[in-house]
Amino acid sequence: SKKKASKKKASKKKASKKKASRKAAAAEGDMAHVLAAVDQLRDALHDLASHQINQRRQLVEELRTAARSGFSEVETAARKTLNRLTGKG
Repeated sequence: SKKKASKKKASKKKASKKKASRKAAAAEGDMAHVLAAVDQLRDALHDLASHQINQRRQLVEELRTAARSGFSEVETAARKTLNRLTGKG
């Protein structure tokens, strides 16, 4: 009886350890999935930020080009007007 109880206790302890081990392994697997998802999210955010930066740079360059063109047109118009007013044209 004592022997049986001891074996039963040992068996329970062993089963408990096995169960804990399985839970720990499952938790590690879940954590690996979470970390992989975090890596993917970080990469996606980096790609998005890079794309937005490139778009903004392109827009700024287009604005600069348009501004230069506009200034050039204003300068040409001002010279024509000045020449007309001074009688040089």
